[in-house]
Amino acid sequence: MVVEDEYGLHLGQVVDGPREASHEELEEAEGKVKRKATQEDIDLDSKNREREREVCELAQRRADKLGLPLKVADVEFTLDGKRLIVYFTSEEKVDIRKLGRDLARIVKLRVELERIGVRDEAKLVGGLGPCGRPLCCATFLKTFKSVTIRMAKEQGLQLNPDKISGVCGKLMCCLAYEFDFYHEERPKFPKEGELVRTPAGEGRAVEVSVIRGMVKVEVPGEGVMWFKVEEIERTGLKAPPPG
Repeated sequence: MVVEDEYGLHLGQVVDGPREASHEELEEAEGKVKRKATQEDIDLDSKNREREREVCELAQRRADKLGLPLKVADVEFTLDGKRLIVYFTSEEKVDIRKLGRDLARIVKLRVELERIGVRDEAKLVGGLGPCGRPLCCATFLKTFKSVTIRMAKEQGLQLNPDKISGVCGKLMCCLAYEFDFYHEERPKFPKEGELVRTPAGEGRAVEVSVIRGMVKVEVPGEGVMWFKVEEIERTGLKAPPPG
C-alpha cells in the first residue's frame, strides 16, 4: 500500500485485516492510506532501498568528519525520491544543522534529520530477539509501554541483564505481556522457604511455577515433590532449615 505521513509518500505492507478502529488507534494514527501500490511503486521503492544503503554510510562518514557524537541508525527516501529522512541516535544534544546542509548539498534533496531512541532504532532496523523470533517492536507493537525491573521480579526471572534485555539494551517489552497475570496469581502461592501443608505432610516450599499453577515442596522423609497450588495450605510461617 502507498501511505502518506508528514514527510511524504511511502510504501507500506498490510499486517492486519479490515476492522473498525478504536478511538485510541485513530488518535495514534501517523498517516493515511492513499492507494494500493502498483508494480511501478514497488520497483521505485526497490531502487530507493539500494540508494539508502549507500547514503546511510555516507551520512555516518559526514557526521564523523564533522565530529558529531551520533550514530546514523537508518535513512529513508520518500517514495517519489524527493526527500531524505535520516534517523540517528545520540546520547547528548547535538547541532545537526550543518550535517543537514552538507547532506542536502550532496544528494540534492530536502533532508530531514530525526533523532530517535534506542528502542525506536530496534523497531526501525528490526532483527531477532532472544526467543529467535522477529522483534515485537518491528512487527506488531505500535507504541512502547513502560517496562520495569519489578515485572521481571514478579515473574521469578533471573535478574541477569543478558537474559532480560532486548537487542536495544533496554528491558524486553515482552516482560509486560504476562505481568498482569503474575501480579494477580502470585499472592495465591507461598513464598520460597515458607512452611506449607501438603497431602504428603508439612514441608518447605522451595520453588513455585505460577504459569503451571504448581509448587515444589521439600517434605521431610518424602523428598522433593510438586503439588498443585490448590493442594497447598499456607501457614505464613517460615519453615525450619533443612537437616
